[in-house]
Amino acid sequence: MMGLAVLLRKEIKEQFRTNKVIIVAIVFLLFALMSPAMIKYLPDLMNALPETEGIVIDMPPAVSGDALVSYASNISQFGVLIAILVAMGAIAKEIESGTAA
Repeated sequence: MMGLAVLLRKEIKEQFRTNKVIIVAIVFLLFALMSPAMIKYLPDLMNALPETEGIVIDMPPAVSGDALVSYASNISQFGVLIAILVAMGAIAKEIESGTAA
């Protein structure tokens, strides 16, 4: 169990040294800023689509709660994806440098 703590500490230090923590924070911030804008302009984008026969898309007016729900659902999806990508990068770097056998 002590080996896990040492490896975890090493990985956390490496994440801060390579600025990956800052990049992940910026990605989450961008999604936080894009979500309300997307909710606001989505009805206009849907109305700009060409009319098709038999398909009616009725968009309710956007409220602030919709942006929060959208952000929460996006973070749950992208959080897992970003965690996988960061772990893949760390493993690839260790294999490249010869640390991981």
